Amino acid sequence: MEEEGVGGEDRIHRLPEHLIHHILSLLPTKCVVSTTILSKEWRNLWISLHVLDFREWKSPDTEETQSSTRSFMDFVDKILVLRKKFCITCHGKYFDDQRIKAWITMAVKCGVEELIVSRDAEGADIIPVDLYTCESPTLLDIDLYGGQHLNLPQLVSFPRLKILQLYS
Repeated sequence: MEEEGVGGEDRIHRLPEHLIHHILSLLPTKCVVSTTILSKEWRNLWISLHVLDFREWKSPDTEETQSSTRSFMDFVDKILVLRKKFCITCHGKYFDDQRIKAWITMAVKCGVEELIVSRDAEGADIIPVDLYTCESPTLLDIDLYGGQHLNLPQLVSFPRLKILQLYS
């Protein structure tokens, strides 16, 4: 007798959509996007996820080029709306700090609950003032390398914040 799941039976498509979303939300976005080859129904499934994790957007041994960084930044511009979690690592000299700041501003406006940002450029001011009075974050993890400083406003209020991690 043939075991269930063997012989061409597709058990993944029988899972409820909310469970598939949950499973995919645990993976880095790069891996989630690669699932689009599994079936026609999954081609745009990743777009509807509430979690974007771009901490591992390229392989460590991949050479950084201005073109690859620009393509990545264009990609983030297109998909950054209505996400509960936004994670991004922007290491390298080709990142546009004003664009990173705009992404964080958009995440704040969309009510992001978890924001994880890492940037390694000296003197970059990527944290928008709006973040310091945002009501939605429950987790903020900000890692600024290169001697960067946070320019804190007089009023800072995070009513739902449970975890705050700042690195420099």
